[in-house]
Amino acid sequence: MLELLFYGVTLRLLAFGIALPTSYSGTGLVLLLFVLPWLMLHLRAYGAIVGGLAFVVLAVVTGSLWNIDVLLNRINEFQSEDSSANARFIAGAWLIGEFLLSSARDVIFGLGPGSYAQHTPLVAYEAHDPAWAKMLFEYGLMGSAIFWPFFFVSLFSNTPSRWISASLLIGYFTFGGMLLDPRLQIMILVFCVWPKQPSALPERERQSWVPTFNSRHAA
Repeated sequence: MLELLFYGVTLRLLAFGIALPTSYSGTGLVLLLFVLPWLMLHLRAYGAIVGGLAFVVLAVVTGSLWNIDVLLNRINEFQSEDSSANARFIAGAWLIGEFLLSSARDVIFGLGPGSYAQHTPLVAYEAHDPAWAKMLFEYGLMGSAIFWPFFFVSLFSNTPSRWISASLLIGYFTFGGMLLDPRLQIMILVFCVWPKQPSALPERERQSWVPTFNSRHAA
């Protein structure tokens, strides 16, 4: 996403395109599925769209050479309690239902910092710590009602690039363990928070690194 926004269509996109499916990781592909097609249309990167479609066709045709079935089988992981997909997107709700919902006080205030990691070994299924589940489990509805509005304002209000903000938001909810992860937090600070300009300033007076797309890159 950053490559497209800052530099347009480059050969580095081909390296990324090969690396993503052959890493057999689904979360990066989920992010691209939701954002990349709309971004390329917005940038009028029609050459990249055609090239991307050709790359997908080539990847499917040569799928047996790089075990495409391994990647496609990840779609079925949601049905398995020991899978990464189930642990990231579903098991958090199970954990909340098992340990939190029995007490109104716990629902409102949560079980406290670090309690999520203390409870995951107590269940038979694998459970990761998605940001929404960890926040609700440890800080309850009260903490969630304070944190999430602040987070969304920090991410989107007067942001230099809503494309980057949207990408980071999807990553925040899908990569797993992102609530306090410094890797994504630093990216949010660098690309969404620090470059903010006072909204009262006229547009022409704002200094911003907002990436611009050069139409010649679309060829």
